[in-house]
Amino acid sequence: MMRSLHVLSISIFLIAACTKDDNNKTSSCTPGFSIPCACAGGAVGAQVCAADGSSWGTCNCGQSGDGGLPGDGGLASDTSSSTSLKAPRIINLSVNSTTVTPSKPLTVTAIVTDPQGIDDLIGGKLMHPGGGTYGAFATSSQEGSYSIKLTWDDIHNTSAINATPAGITRVFRATFYDVAGHESSKDVEVTLKCDDQNTSCDGKCFDLQTSAEHCGKCGFNCSTLIKDTFADSCVKGTCELILLYKNTQDSQSCTNTCKDLGHGCDEASMGRANLSTKKIDYYTVPCSKTFGQLKQDYSLVVNHYCYCKELRAAP
Repeated sequence: MMRSLHVLSISIFLIAACTKDDNNKTSSCTPGFSIPCACAGGAVGAQVCAADGSSWGTCNCGQSGDGGLPGDGGLASDTSSSTSLKAPRIINLSVNSTTVTPSKPLTVTAIVTDPQGIDDLIGGKLMHPGGGTYGAFATSSQEGSYSIKLTWDDIHNTSAINATPAGITRVFRATFYDVAGHESSKDVEVTLKCDDQNTSCDGKCFDLQTSAEHCGKCGFNCSTLIKDTFADSCVKGTCELILLYKNTQDSQSCTNTCKDLGHGCDEASMGRANLSTKKIDYYTVPCSKTFGQLKQDYSLVVNHYCYCKELRAAP
C-alpha cells in the first residue's frame, strides 16, 4: 500500500510540473526539471524533462550507461563516487542549461536516495573541485529532490571567472551526506561565458576591442601606460594615447615635433589673444604648419600646441 501511495505522489507531481510557454500553450514539463519516479523493487529513480519541454525522459534508475554528457537540461556525466555502500545515492544530477551567462543563472537539481531510508539523508552542498563551496542544496516539496540556484556573481565569488568569448568549462561537484558521515559525490560540467561575445576579466565582462581599461587583453589599461596623457582610448584592441606638447620653435611644425618624439601628429592648435575678452581662443590648424607660418597668417598668435598620438598594443 505504501508503494502505491508513493507512485501516486509521483504522478501528482508530474501533473503539477506542467507549464505554459510564451504562446500560452501547455507543455508537458519544464525543460531540465527533474522529478522522482518509481523503479523496480520499490526503488526511486529520476526523470528529466526534455530540452524543448515536450516530454519526460525515461526513468533513470541508476544502471550503468544512464549518465551521458549533459546537454541543456540534461544529465551529469557519470562521475559518481562514494565513501561506502551505505552512502547516499545520487540518482540524477541535472542543470537547467549547460551555458551560464550574467543574464542566465544556473540551477542544479539532484535526486538522491539512501540505502538506510530517506530519513538517513541530512543534505548536500555544491562545491568547486579546486576548493570553495557555492552553497547548500535546498529541499523541495518532493521527498529526495534537492536544488540550488546560482547567479554569475555567486559563481565568481567562489572561484574567479576569467573567460574568452568562447567561454570556459567549469566543473560543479554535488556532495550529499547521511547521519553517519557517509558521503557521495557527482560532477556536472557547465560553460561560463559573457553575453554579446565579450570577455570576462575577473568576473566582469568587457569588449577588448573598445575598453580602455582592458584593451586587447584583460588588465591592459591604456590610462596607466604613459603618465600625464592628454587623452586615451581603445580602438580595435589597440591603445591610442594622445600626448600634448607645446611648440616654441618658429621653424618647427607639429608633424616634425611629434616625429622627433617618436609619435604621429593627431591634431594641432594655435592660441590667439582676444582683445575684447582679454582671453586666449584656440583654433585647430594643420599639423604641417610651422609656428612661424601661423604667426604670419594670423594676428596675435601667442602659442602653438601639438597633439601627438602613440599606438600601443597589448603584449
